[in-house]
Amino acid sequence: MTSSLELTARGHWLNAWFLYAFGRPVVVIDGDEHSIRWRQPARIPLAAGKHTVSVGFRYVGTPWLLGVRERGYVVPQDGTLRLSAMNGPLNSEPFYVEISGVAAFDPAPRPSETAE
Repeated sequence: MTSSLELTARGHWLNAWFLYAFGRPVVVIDGDEHSIRWRQPARIPLAAGKHTVSVGFRYVGTPWLLGVRERGYVVPQDGTLRLSAMNGPLNSEPFYVEISGVAAFDPAPRPSETAE
């Protein structure tokens, strides 16, 4: 058995109809983008250990990745990290990610976040 991440992206009930029609979900793992489908689990093989994961979406025909919030997660050895992501009620809100049975960590702050 290999380690993997399984993620399901959903829209908030208030704006899901709009996102499902005009947006495409994307998961970014350690800087690599993976296109996924709404409401369908996407399984991505990964090495066990710490990974930085963010979830967002793109409107059809645009290059901008919106609604992204970066977090760190630990993928178990020979196991699957299961995540569920949902955006907030406003399209400008980032995706909230629920974790099932795994440890989480915050990634190191970027230099721009620590500068005063």
